[in-house]
Amino acid sequence: MITENLDVEYSIFLLLFSKEKETVLRTLLSRNVEPEYFGAIFHREIFEQIVTLFKQGTILTLSVFKTTFLSRPGSKSDDEIKMTQFLKCVKGAKAGLQDLDHLIDMLIEMYVMRKMLSKMSEAVDQLNRTPITEIIHDFEIHQRKLKSLLEKTSVRSVMGLKSGLDDRVARAKVVNQDPDTAGMVCTGYKNLDKWIGRQSPGQFVIYQARTGVGKSMSLMGTALSNFKRGLKVIVITIEMSAEDYLYRFDSNLTGIDYSEFSMGAIVNDPDKMAIWRERIKQCGKPDSDILVYWVPSNCTPAKVDDIIANNPFKPDLVIVDYAGDMKAGLRGIADYDPKSHAEIYSALKEFAGKYECVVYTAQQSKRGTAGKASTETGSWSDVSGNKADIMIAIEVTKEDEDFMTEVDGSVVIGRMTVSIIKGRNIPKCKTHIIPRFKRMTWLEKEENEIILAGSGKEIETVKKQFENKLKSADMKLEVSSNHADTQTQEFDLLADDEQL
Repeated sequence: MITENLDVEYSIFLLLFSKEKETVLRTLLSRNVEPEYFGAIFHREIFEQIVTLFKQGTILTLSVFKTTFLSRPGSKSDDEIKMTQFLKCVKGAKAGLQDLDHLIDMLIEMYVMRKMLSKMSEAVDQLNRTPITEIIHDFEIHQRKLKSLLEKTSVRSVMGLKSGLDDRVARAKVVNQDPDTAGMVCTGYKNLDKWIGRQSPGQFVIYQARTGVGKSMSLMGTALSNFKRGLKVIVITIEMSAEDYLYRFDSNLTGIDYSEFSMGAIVNDPDKMAIWRERIKQCGKPDSDILVYWVPSNCTPAKVDDIIANNPFKPDLVIVDYAGDMKAGLRGIADYDPKSHAEIYSALKEFAGKYECVVYTAQQSKRGTAGKASTETGSWSDVSGNKADIMIAIEVTKEDEDFMTEVDGSVVIGRMTVSIIKGRNIPKCKTHIIPRFKRMTWLEKEENEIILAGSGKEIETVKKQFENKLKSADMKLEVSSNHADTQTQEFDLLADDEQL
C-alpha cells in the first residue's frame, strides 16, 4: 500500500522556493500543515527549518537555505548528499501556484493514511491486554480527528445573484482576455471552436464513432491543441501503452509517419531525430508536460479518480481513451449492462466537477446504424447522452466518400464529418476533415460561415415566398423596360417562379 507521494512533496518544496514562496508558506500554515505530514524524514527536517526561519521573519532563497540548513546545529554527516539529491528532484518537479490546494490535499491524505494504518496496528497489539470496548472507543476518537482533516463540503461553491456579480464580472474579463489562464478547453477543430466556443471546468464531452473512424485521433488532437496553449493535460489510455500513445503525439507534432517511431526506424535518420527533439521541446510551456497513464486492465471509475487525485498537478483537461473499454466495477453486473455504463458516465461527469477540469472521452456507435451517430444510438444505454454536456459525432457519410484534395503532390481521399449532435446552449454545427492516420492528424479548411449539422434546409414562410416573388417580378419588369424593342409581356406577380 502506498503511504507517501514524494512527487507531491517535491512539488510543494518547488513552490516553497519560488517567487511566491511567502504566499505558499502562509497557505500551508493556514491549512495547519505540520512537518510530520511529509513522508520522508529528511523532508520533515527541511520543512521544520523553513517554518522556523519564517517565524523569525526570514525567507531564504534556495541556495542560501542550502548553506543555512547544512550549517545548522545537529546537522548529520550525510546531509549534504541528501541535499544534493533533494535539490535535483525539486528542480525536476512540475507544479504551479494554482496546483497548491490540490497538492496540500494529497499531502494530507497520505498523512491520514499513515496515521490510520499505525492506529490499526496499535489496536491489534492491544487486543490481548485491553478491553475491546476501550479499543473501539479510542479508535473512534482517533478516526474522527483524521476524518476532520479530510472532510470537504460537497458544495463546491455558492454565489449570490447580487453579491456574486463582481466575481462573475472578474471571471468574464479573465475568460475574454486569456481563456487559457481561465482553464477554458477547446476541441481542436477550428470550425467547431469558432462557433461553439470553449468548454469551462466541470463540463463532460464525448466523441462518438464506429471502430477505426478516429476516436483516439480526435482525443489526441484535443489533448495537443490545449497543451500547446499552455493548459495542463493528463491522458488515461486503456487501448495502448503509454509509449505507443506518446509516439502518436510525436508523429502529430513532427509530421513524421507514426510507423517510423513505433518500428524504431527514425533513429537511423539524424535529421529526423533532430526535428523530433526540437519539436517536442518547443511544445507547450517550458516547464510543463503531458502525463500519459496506461491502465491496461480493470480501468474502473475508482482507478480514474485515483489517478486524477494523485497526479502531481491539477489538470485543466483529462482525456480518458476511452469509456467503452472501462469497467464499472459493480458486483454481479456485466460490463456491458446499461447499469455499468450508467456508473461509468456518471462518474466521469462527477470527476469534471470534483476536480474543476474538463473531461473528454469517447464511445463506440451502436452497431446496425450504418455509422450514424446520435444521442439515442450511441452506447449500450442512454445515460451517456444524458450525462454529456456535448456529444460530437465522427462519421464517414456518402456525401463525403468521393471528396478528394491534393496535399504535398499527392491526392488525399476520404473526408469525414465531425458534428455536434448534442450541446447545451451551443449551435449544432459541423466541420469536414480529411484524416491522415499515418501522421495522427487531419486537414481542415477554416470556414467563414457556420455549417449547421443536419440537412441545413431552410423552409421559407408564406410571407418570405411572397416577398421573393415580388422581387423576382420587379427584376423582370426592369429588364423588360430596358428593351423597348421587346414585345410587351404581362406578369402575374403571384405566379410560380417557373411561370414568370
